[in-house]
Amino acid sequence: EIKNTTAFIKKELIALLLYILPQKGKLYVHFGLKDPALTGEVYGGLCLIPFVLQKVSLEPDFEQEVIEIEADARGRIRVVYFVRLLIRAWFFKDLRKTIKMVKNNGR
Repeated sequence: EIKNTTAFIKKELIALLLYILPQKGKLYVHFGLKDPALTGEVYGGLCLIPFVLQKVSLEPDFEQEVIEIEADARGRIRVVYFVRLLIRAWFFKDLRKTIKMVKNNGR
């Protein structure tokens, strides 16, 4: 019962996170470190990761130490999804049994 419950919770949490994650977004990062060489190394390392540059705009500053971040994200959160999740959790018998067992200290 506990294995089924943990698998159910894991599956539902992953589905919830995928549902809540922003559909569209942009991120602007203006950064600079104390050492210009270190700033260049960090910038070069981030540029090697292709998915970082798709939605992230990086601007290194080699003269001053600064970190500025601007984000714009758009997604969806609907109450109906949470109601459906609660109904599915309520009708999952192993979850109810596990909750009862935890309330009764494992008896």
